[in-house]
Amino acid sequence: MTESKEEKSTGIKAEQALIEKLKTIRSVAEATGQEIPINEINFHLSRNVLHEELGYFGEFSSVYTLSNETKTVLLVHGRQDASYAAANTSSILKELQEVRVTIRRQNYLLIFCALLLLVGFFALS
Repeated sequence: MTESKEEKSTGIKAEQALIEKLKTIRSVAEATGQEIPINEINFHLSRNVLHEELGYFGEFSSVYTLSNETKTVLLVHGRQDASYAAANTSSILKELQEVRVTIRRQNYLLIFCALLLLVGFFALS
């Protein structure tokens, strides 16, 4: 299947919009001295794809000819995929929070041990 000029320009517009959004995210992160948040990049990437298919960047000419049964199956699978992605994301965020707490505790323990070593060193000298 070949792309028409309209499809190419729509794709280019979508790509340019995404690039501009990512530049903005990078600029804000650099200005605040923070890391670029990957979840925000992922959100804008997926939203850009959605907006392209909805025709926000120009007419999206792909036509899907599907039976009602196929549409229903696709909708159900799409909802299942979204539910699975949400559940996985929730689990990953919970695990990440637990890892952060563990690392924080280990850092405090390391500092405490270093202080004990210093006190012991100065007590011996």
